[in-house]
Amino acid sequence: MLIPLDKLVSQRSLKWTVIVHVGANTGEEMDAYVAAGAKHITWIEPRQTAINELKQKIETLGDTVDQQVFRYAVDVEPDQLYMHIASNGAASSCLKPALHLEEHPSIFFVGGEVVSAKPLDELLDESHFNQRTIDLLKVNVQGMELRVLKSAIKSMDRIQSVYVEVNEKPLYFECVLFPELDAFVQSHGFRLIEKEMTTHGSGAAFYTRGD
Repeated sequence: MLIPLDKLVSQRSLKWTVIVHVGANTGEEMDAYVAAGAKHITWIEPRQTAINELKQKIETLGDTVDQQVFRYAVDVEPDQLYMHIASNGAASSCLKPALHLEEHPSIFFVGGEVVSAKPLDELLDESHFNQRTIDLLKVNVQGMELRVLKSAIKSMDRIQSVYVEVNEKPLYFECVLFPELDAFVQSHGFRLIEKEMTTHGSGAAFYTRGD
């Protein structure tokens, strides 16, 4: 991760008990979440191959953390979306690749699959801990980040921190760029704490409420 979770936790004395991760891939952050105090994690990921690996990691961890997996993409309305599958898995997106092909020539797209999408509000209503405060929402969905956040309007007031992938170049067609995303997040009471970018035009931003 461009902004290490342990750095955020130590510098700001954070404790993330409830975490929701949209675009989970294979759950690479699981150990970092547990180290940050996670007791309840909701993983949302549309690709079955990634979910299979994620569930293996969950089984290895055991029942020390309450974890739930939803096989969905997230969008503002329920829908069926075409997902473009990347050779590395992680760059797969429901948006067609654009400058990503130039910025990352070693990553190619190997076809696609149709995935089901739901708004994040609906998925949170279905989760085990649907009334809890969400300490951290992490969103990594290759250009669809604003659509994810707009699908969580009803839940926004109980989200305390947002860690989100951002883009300053159109790596995917119709992907949201940072100024628009930043304006939306800050309009809902969050403050930008840290932002890191790569030379490829992609990066990460961390927002939180309060001081």
